[in-house]
Amino acid sequence: MGFLARRLNVELLSPEGQSLVFKFFWLTFLAAVVNIVSSTFIYLHVIDLEGFAALGTIMAISFLVSAVTDFPTGVLADWLGHRWVLAFAYVLYAGSYGLLFLATDFNGLVAAFVVLALANGQASGALQSWFDNQYKFACMKEDPRRETYRELMGKSTMYLQYGSSIFFVIGGVIAAPIASGRNVVFALQAVGSIAMAVLFAMTLRGPADEEGKKKKEDGPGYFTLLGRGIKFAFSSKLMILIVLSTVLISAVGMTWYTLVLFPVYFGYTGSDIGASGLRWLIWFIGAYLSGKAGTLSKRLAEKQWIPRADLIGMLIFFGATAAILTFIPLTDTLNYLGTGLIFLDFIAAGFFFSISRLLSQKMYLEIIPDDMRNSIYSLLPTLGMLAGAPLVYFLGGVMEEIGFVTAIYVFTIIGLTSALIKFMAMRYYVPPDEPKDVEFIIPYDIYSFSNFEPVAYPIGAAWEMGHDISDIWAELVEVALEDGQITREEADLLDIIMNNLEFYGEAVEIALQDNVLSDDEAKQLMVFRSELIQDVEREITKDGNVTPEELKLLNMLASQIEKMLPERKD
Repeated sequence: MGFLARRLNVELLSPEGQSLVFKFFWLTFLAAVVNIVSSTFIYLHVIDLEGFAALGTIMAISFLVSAVTDFPTGVLADWLGHRWVLAFAYVLYAGSYGLLFLATDFNGLVAAFVVLALANGQASGALQSWFDNQYKFACMKEDPRRETYRELMGKSTMYLQYGSSIFFVIGGVIAAPIASGRNVVFALQAVGSIAMAVLFAMTLRGPADEEGKKKKEDGPGYFTLLGRGIKFAFSSKLMILIVLSTVLISAVGMTWYTLVLFPVYFGYTGSDIGASGLRWLIWFIGAYLSGKAGTLSKRLAEKQWIPRADLIGMLIFFGATAAILTFIPLTDTLNYLGTGLIFLDFIAAGFFFSISRLLSQKMYLEIIPDDMRNSIYSLLPTLGMLAGAPLVYFLGGVMEEIGFVTAIYVFTIIGLTSALIKFMAMRYYVPPDEPKDVEFIIPYDIYSFSNFEPVAYPIGAAWEMGHDISDIWAELVEVALEDGQITREEADLLDIIMNNLEFYGEAVEIALQDNVLSDDEAKQLMVFRSELIQDVEREITKDGNVTPEELKLLNMLASQIEKMLPERKD
């Protein structure tokens, strides 16, 4: 695994963190292989059997089913655990591919795509949210600014696309020579999905799971989490605008992927093998550029570059595609010029979309609470599907009359509107390392490593814990109750503070096991205290709005934390 650690640039992470990254990488790869083998021709299969109008109707039904189930099952993953939700999702995938194998008419296709939609809703965001929660738990100290995370996401995407893209071609090769070739691929996918269900059930465990299990035992119920997820999505101007922008581009993206993308591939290459080959080449080169985007994103500020990259990508992707289709019509025969231009268009746009995606993932890691992460990751596409269902139904019915180019101009307008809304949203985003307009009783710089004085901790002296954590906790709760109630946001904040206090208390106990505080131990405790305060500050400022109650709690924590300093025994 040393080679993979070097390729993903995670050598500075702890062994536990590296093991987590490797597990996520291989599970993502295998899951992608199972689902992408037929992805080039699955919609063409429906068009060949029933036509464009039927595809539009089937996909509208599919989107509505996913929209109804995606968010509730996302909350289920936060409440029950990601392992069993993903395992059951792949049982559903197996059923959907089995039904596709058997389908010969409209009703059979509807049944297959309904089960596929249930599987997509179940799996949506689950593996990524599981990894994000585990990463924050296991890699906080080695990667506090999430720089490794951003590069890791870019490079892992690159290598995953390298490895999985070959299966586009394999699927096309299996499907093309014989009349039943597509059904052979569907049968293989059904078997592979069962294997993935078993694999998820057996292996999807991580260092944060035990802590999450303890929280769930005393934590809120399923329906409480359901309501909290919806409330959080509309809790601030930042989240409202992000949701609106995501809904618009998700609706366009699903309609594009369903009705336009693969007919364009086929229209310029003239065969399943040609379409699969073009898609593989785009993915292969795009994978390399995704890795470069991951490296570049370390030097880019998400507040400025998320909307910029979105806007540039929309202009290239939709605008250039409309121009290409206008001047080089689709003929369902091999067209070298059209194929080449579409290739250049898609990889250029993909580079900017990769930058936006990587920076957005880092932002979501900061602003979305761990206990509702999968809920939010599922809610965003759910709202997109609700908007996309009528769009795909309408365009599916009129596509043959209005043509691809007119539809793409509609996509361009919606895509640019989404990017402009993202510019508005970033006005309210406060990055964790950006100075805030907040005054603290105790300035942060007294906790900085540079101000540490080793003489304050003489080697060989006997020490004890300076203050009981429970005393500090009682004072914080008293502050929160000054207005006669503790709001849900205050309760969440108190929970974060308590977890951090317990962690620091354990660190002090370990350091003082021999009643001697060494220089190294004292320096480490100094770092822990600084991280404790900054973690709470990130929590209260993530929505760009600091309430007086939150500020008072933070100031109370900052003033009380000095009492937790080890005291020398006389």
